[in-house]
Amino acid sequence: MEMLRYENFDHDERGIVRGFMVGGDGAWFADPAGNVIGLMDGEGARLFDEIIS
Repeated sequence: MEMLRYENFDHDERGIVRGFMVGGDGAWFADPAGNVIGLMDGEGARLFDEIIS
């Protein structure tokens, strides 16, 4: 599966944005139906989880 790339972010060779969301990493891909799915980790992901919980 190929990661999506967005103009405003610096992606590494695998399509991952390093240092995204307060020091974590982020990446996006589209599922077979065309839905965009985002993945993130690091402190920013924990803070985001606290906000939506």
